[in-house]
Amino acid sequence: MLKFSLAISLTFLLLVQPSVADAQRNKAKPNRKPNPVASSIPPQAVPIYNLLKAAEMSDVALFKSSWSADTLNMWDAWGVTDYKTYLLEYRRYWREELGTYRLKDLRFVFTGDDSSGVVDILNKGEKRSGLFVVRENGVWKATSAD
Repeated sequence: MLKFSLAISLTFLLLVQPSVADAQRNKAKPNRKPNPVASSIPPQAVPIYNLLKAAEMSDVALFKSSWSADTLNMWDAWGVTDYKTYLLEYRRYWREELGTYRLKDLRFVFTGDDSSGVVDILNKGEKRSGLFVVRENGVWKATSAD
């Protein structure tokens, strides 16, 4: 069931956003230069960036915070409780989909409107998976359905 739901969710994902932790670290140290990677990401793509970052760092809290409430509710209805395992499946998927990559080398392109759209990931100039994103309470989130 996990692989099936993962495949469905991966088919319908989108968006990337720099993490709150990055913003707080940069704010806490006034002499520190802003993260150029985070500042070059369209706001709509921040959740997608955060999903990739969470997968690489095994950060379950960041992973869950990147998803829309509707997606999390759907997963709850499916009985998903072990988000660490789910996160590891996403890590495996991204490594297969993107090959060898560094987050700072990825580029993100958003297509959509003020409330929803798709974020495409470009790795080494090659377009990869497009993921759905929605604006939820003023914040962009990845979603498994549009």
